[in-house]
Amino acid sequence: MDRSSRALLQRGFTLIEALVTIAIIGLLVALLLPAVQAAREAARRMACVNNLKQLGLALHQYHEVWRCFPASYLDWRPLQDPAADIPGANGGWSWGASSLPFLEQASLYNAVNTNLSYLAIDQRTVGQTFLGVFLCPTNGGVGEPELVLGYNEARLGQVAPGHYVASGGWLDASKIDAGHNQIPGTGVFFPNSRTGLAEVVDGTAHTLLTGERSPVVAAAAWPGVTAMSRMTLCTMPDWPVKRCVSPIFQTVGRTGPRSDYIPWAPAASLSIVETPNDPRVGADGFWSKHPGGRNFGFGDGTVRFLKNSIAPEVLTALGSRNGGEIVGADQY
Repeated sequence: MDRSSRALLQRGFTLIEALVTIAIIGLLVALLLPAVQAAREAARRMACVNNLKQLGLALHQYHEVWRCFPASYLDWRPLQDPAADIPGANGGWSWGASSLPFLEQASLYNAVNTNLSYLAIDQRTVGQTFLGVFLCPTNGGVGEPELVLGYNEARLGQVAPGHYVASGGWLDASKIDAGHNQIPGTGVFFPNSRTGLAEVVDGTAHTLLTGERSPVVAAAAWPGVTAMSRMTLCTMPDWPVKRCVSPIFQTVGRTGPRSDYIPWAPAASLSIVETPNDPRVGADGFWSKHPGGRNFGFGDGTVRFLKNSIAPEVLTALGSRNGGEIVGADQY
C-alpha cells in the first residue's frame, strides 16, 4: 500500500470518535431546545398581550360612544326565579360581541340580531366565526370544534371559542333581587351592566377589565352566554376539580365567592383558592398555560403579567372597581 492510500485510510472516523461526536451533538440539542421553546413561548405570550391590548382599546372606544363599558352579556328577559335550579341562567350576547365594531368587525356586528341567541340558525354565521383576537396562541389552537361545557360533556354545537373573559370581581350568581335582576358584582362587568369610568373609584390602573381562561380548565365563548334546561358550565373532564357554576361565567371570570356552585352537580370543595393558575381553580376563574402566571388587561389599557404567587386578597382587590383597597405593584 503506497503512502497516498494510507493517508486516505487515516482520514476516517473510528467508532469511538463517531459516538463522541453524536454525544456532543445530542448535548448541544439538549441545551438549545429549552432556549428555542422559551423563545417560542415568549412570542406566543407577546401575541396574547397584543390581543388583550386590542380588546382593552375596543372596550374604551365602546365607552367613548356609549359612556359605559359593555355588559358581560346582555339579557333582555327577566332573570330566572331564585328558586330555579340554575340562577341567572338566561342567555345573551357578550361584551365581545358588543366590541366587534371597534375590532374592525363591523360587518360581523351588523349580522347580529340581539333578539336571537347566537345558537339560532340565523345567527350561526356570527356564532361560529373564529376571531384571532379572542384566542391565545399558547393554548395551541382553537380547541374542540364543539364547545364542551365541562366534565358532563354537554355540547353546544359549533361555537366560536374565546380564551379571554371579562372581570366580574366578587360576583354571586345566586343573588337575585325582588325584581329578578342580577345583583351587580364588585367588578366592572356583570350581566346587563353599564359601568362607567366614573364608577371605577379605585382607579383604572388598579382595576381588572379582562383576563385569560384556558380551555384546559373550562370553556368560554366570545359570542355570548347560552342557556338551556339544566345546562351549566363545568370544569373539563381532565381537570382535577369537578365543579359546575351558572352559565353566566361563559363570558366573565370572578375572584369569588364559592357558595353558588350548582347544588345538583357533584359536590365541589369549598376550600378552592380563588387565584389564577391554581390547580384547584374552578370553571368561573382565570387560568393560562403561560409559565409563572397569566396576562390581565387593566382599566388604563395596560396589560400586566400577574404572578402565580399573587395572594387571593390582592386579586380580589384588583377585581373590584370601588372597594377602596390599596395595592402596591410589588404585590403582584
